[in-house]
Amino acid sequence: MSERTVHHERALVGLAITDPSTIDRIEIELGSYSWTDDVCQRLWPILTDMRRKGDPIADTRAIAILARQKDISVADIAKLVTSDAGMVGNDSYHLGFLTEESDRRRLRRVASEILRRVESPKEDPCEIQDWVAKQIYSTTSRTDTRNAGDIMMEVIEQSKNRKTVSMVETGLADVDRCIGGFRAGQLVVLAARPSVGKSALAAQIAIHGAKEENNVLFVSLEMSSQETVARALAMECGELDMRSILNGDLASHEIHKAEQIANAYTKIPLRIEDRRGLNIDRLAMLVRSSAAKRKLGLVVIDYLGLIVGDRKKPRWESITEISNSLKTLAQTEQIPILALCQLNRDSEGEVPKLSHLRDSGSIEQDADIVMLLHREKRNAVETELFIAKNRNGPIAKIQLEYEAKRFEFRTAFSDFGDFA
Repeated sequence: MSERTVHHERALVGLAITDPSTIDRIEIELGSYSWTDDVCQRLWPILTDMRRKGDPIADTRAIAILARQKDISVADIAKLVTSDAGMVGNDSYHLGFLTEESDRRRLRRVASEILRRVESPKEDPCEIQDWVAKQIYSTTSRTDTRNAGDIMMEVIEQSKNRKTVSMVETGLADVDRCIGGFRAGQLVVLAARPSVGKSALAAQIAIHGAKEENNVLFVSLEMSSQETVARALAMECGELDMRSILNGDLASHEIHKAEQIANAYTKIPLRIEDRRGLNIDRLAMLVRSSAAKRKLGLVVIDYLGLIVGDRKKPRWESITEISNSLKTLAQTEQIPILALCQLNRDSEGEVPKLSHLRDSGSIEQDADIVMLLHREKRNAVETELFIAKNRNGPIAKIQLEYEAKRFEFRTAFSDFGDFA
């Protein structure tokens, strides 16, 4: 037991008695805290219960009556109030120490358990990694309550200095005009039936974002990295055929052109991960690891349906957990996440709707923006992009043109408003 930890615990509990409003400010933060001081451990639930009921905490006699049932003496309470209590206004200082110490204790337990499991021949290394991912990133929840006026000033400041606005544009003018680009903390879903072009559009957005000097991580759970970059080569130069690129059949003049493009791409911050069989915990660990090396401006996941879920649960329940986790990941890492998703078979031959999102309604609930891509015929040029959900702006129907050879979309015209 650390003397410093005990000091901060007793300072907070003593302060809660002398200034009961302290409880209102710190109760949520200490909800999962494990007290090391025996008196504080037994007295804290009594104080929080009294505060919720509106009982007079400042009256130490009322506390003493209830504390007697927990074997807490009047002398224990008196010492907390007279000599151990912190100064009024210092509750955040004591709380900060305790929450950090709590995280350290939890990480020590995790480290100890990792060593135990690694040394056991019965433990599966993959299962150990999954367990570590859950433990490391289930951090203590901390509130950030701030004055509304201060937050308003920050928002207004964005209009004074455009550089402070953190968002990644798609490169399609009408789409950006509708959604304003992807903002930190947003979960954006791009959905379509197979072979409509959602992967191509996602890659196009990722490339545009990287060219605008945003660090972009493209996680492909379906295509190999070679297939992904082959599409990029075809998009940059219509003379290059994707099959020729992948089969190694480029002519000498085409090789020269491809090398020029490749050299240019070495200068843009686009990283590609082609990993199959990732569950949501490993995916989160991959994103956080990348974010720790360089601040990410955008993460693209192709696609949500290939994230491995818990096979013991119904698919809709697994998708719900995955969707919730992606939104949490976007918020905690303060990066926009663009997740691709398939529409269900009911959407075949119909104008897509939010209800067509496959496996779970939670995708619609968790997403800040939902874009639905639609073509009447797979080989058609005319493509519609429906902004079906836009938490901070209008919904819209945007007409695109798709050049299949280049895997590239261009804006034709748009119709802002209700399209349903």
